[in-house]
Amino acid sequence: MIFKSYAKINLYLDVVGKRDDGYHDILSVFQSISLYDLMTIDEKKGKDVSFFSNDPSLKWDEGNLIFRAYEAFFDTLNLPRIGLRITLKKRIPKGCGFGGGSSNAGVILLHLGRRFGVDLKDLERIAMDLGSDVKYFLHGGTAIVKGKGDEVELVEDITGYSVNLKIPNLSFRTKDMYRKISCFLNKNHRKGRDPLHLLQALRKVDPDGIRSNVFNIFENIILLENPQLSALLENPHGIVSSFTGKGPAVFTLLHGESGRYRFVSKIEYSSQGM
Repeated sequence: MIFKSYAKINLYLDVVGKRDDGYHDILSVFQSISLYDLMTIDEKKGKDVSFFSNDPSLKWDEGNLIFRAYEAFFDTLNLPRIGLRITLKKRIPKGCGFGGGSSNAGVILLHLGRRFGVDLKDLERIAMDLGSDVKYFLHGGTAIVKGKGDEVELVEDITGYSVNLKIPNLSFRTKDMYRKISCFLNKNHRKGRDPLHLLQALRKVDPDGIRSNVFNIFENIILLENPQLSALLENPHGIVSSFTGKGPAVFTLLHGESGRYRFVSKIEYSSQGM
């Protein structure tokens, strides 16, 4: 079976506090887009997994979120393991804020869940132990995401938009960026921006309202340490440009389908492999 493992962008991303467990609480609007990795999953005899990828840095070990998702699925649910042949064609850039690894983990959980008839709620519990974004990638589409990424509020999909992407030859470690964000917590950096107002503006196709509410708290740190990246935010043709995730990739939002990557809805996201 062949699956598209979609990337996401953050139309809004704020870090609202640090938790006692060392994680940070976020407030974000996630949107899946039609940039994807391609995952082919076939069953085979035995209980071993054969893993192949065009990314030579990915091995079948703890550094691979697909491996961790596979292990967690069978360990948590105490189900008999099955042999798989997994081929992953990476197209989503790593370390750029698109959630590619979490998306891959979501795909394998959804596939195994369907194979064994596991309830989505059980898959969500497994996903929350794997990584902050993995639970979202069991659903896709448009969602408000809170907490450490484990509180996913599904909302009506935003449609009719597309994006172009600018991806510099850089990558940022998530832990490093969140460590640096502490100095911006509890400051009035949002300037009235609000995720609910953003969703309303997107539904009304209100360019001024969209520009007034798109937000990414990491922009301050990214540009402070990499001022040359400000050129990526220059936006002569779209509604607005912004960093996604902790950067350094930038999306430019356009109304209609003139952008290279369109918004992906929950129905399209979840219909694969059915």
